[in-house]
Amino acid sequence: MLQKLCKYANPSQDVRWPFSGRILDCVRASVVCHNTSQILEIYKWFEDERKTRLPICRVKNKFAMQTVPDGYRDLTLCVIFTGECGLKIIGEIQIHDKQIHDIKMQVRELVRFLGRLILYKMHKLYKVKRAEKPNDV
Repeated sequence: MLQKLCKYANPSQDVRWPFSGRILDCVRASVVCHNTSQILEIYKWFEDERKTRLPICRVKNKFAMQTVPDGYRDLTLCVIFTGECGLKIIGEIQIHDKQIHDIKMQVRELVRFLGRLILYKMHKLYKVKRAEKPNDV
């Protein structure tokens, strides 16, 4: 959140306080669907404000994009939640295809594993570097 706040509080942009008013995903939910028809069904359900009381203010359809920088495709809805006191919060609902989502989770786990492995190896190198004698390792 701090990275996003710094991005949106950029002094070169004409942005006014509160800077967090431009952050769209501090509240996020994910829905994983088994097929395209389920994705459309979820979208249509959110499209009907009477059912959800969450009007959609933005739709980002990465399935329709020719190219996606990170290669990951999903449907993202930004919705407006209005509290009883009138305070409004923009939340994000990510609608995923199960096959793509499962691959993303496997890659994420692999990255975590490799990160831990690198840290372990780095720590061993650190111990060698700081040892006064070979027997201290």
